[in-house]
Amino acid sequence: MFSELGVARNRLRLAWMLRERGVYVRLHAYEYLLGYGGMILGVLLLEPSRGSASLFLRGEGEDAERLAEIVGDVLGRLDPGLRLSVVRVGAG
Repeated sequence: MFSELGVARNRLRLAWMLRERGVYVRLHAYEYLLGYGGMILGVLLLEPSRGSASLFLRGEGEDAERLAEIVGDVLGRLDPGLRLSVVRVGAG
């Protein structure tokens, strides 16, 4: 299954929609560095040819949970068929 996020215009729209919700976004091709609440909290990797995305989240605090909700909501609006996996990494 190919995701519409394989199109550059849609990936830019994803970044714009995340920013509208207060997320810091630095985008490079299929990778998004994400910040929320004044901290870098995650990396989103898109794999449109597989119809999936992975969100690597740092920590388990309230801001990390909110970021996961925002990302899930925005991805669901742009591509309801996209599978999102959330991976928790150390708080380091």
